[in-house]
Amino acid sequence: MKYRSQPYTIAVLIPCLNEEQNITLLHQTLIRELEYYNTVQILFIDDGSTDDSSSMMSRLASANSNTGYIQLSRNFGHQAALKAGLDHARGDCVITMDADMQHDPKYIHELIRVWREEGSDVVYTVRDDSGKRTLKTFFSSVFYRIISGVTSTPVYAGAADFRLLDRRVVDELQKISEHHLFLRGLIPWMGFRQKAIPINVGERAAGESKYSAAKMVRLALAEPP
Repeated sequence: MKYRSQPYTIAVLIPCLNEEQNITLLHQTLIRELEYYNTVQILFIDDGSTDDSSSMMSRLASANSNTGYIQLSRNFGHQAALKAGLDHARGDCVITMDADMQHDPKYIHELIRVWREEGSDVVYTVRDDSGKRTLKTFFSSVFYRIISGVTSTPVYAGAADFRLLDRRVVDELQKISEHHLFLRGLIPWMGFRQKAIPINVGERAAGESKYSAAKMVRLALAEPP
């Protein structure tokens, strides 16, 4: 269901690192999907890109009143970029997603439906890997086994940073000043009413993944809550 002309604001945060081939396509897709909603903020966060990503974000922000961007002084990492966006996001709900088009914007409608109709404060997506056996899914399973071994906080296998957060959750996250952020662990630890929805994750539209196997292991060992 698409909630046209509802009296609430939707913010969409997109951290980017060298995504010049995907930014315009993602922005166009978001504009098309989000035209059903009354008030929308699209906020890109440039995490120290060395390609033309920053210039593209600047041009989009200049041409679209509902679009903005934050330029970090260097590459601080995906989780820190997400936190920078959360610290500046307006909106009654905030949706975070990646820039590579693997997180299909069509799922935003279901995230909002669960938030509005079922009262969930956090609606997160879980990747459906059934039948898939790739190097990435192997390292993903290793990643979640490591997490499960070092924390009692429930961290769900296949969970992604494609999620919706109610304003109350964002307000609490803004108070946190942790250096080693792991939002997939921190958000479940915070409580609130949470629900998962399954999604199919596609291939990158263009470019290469910024999460190598080594980065996933380092993230897993970064002392989650």
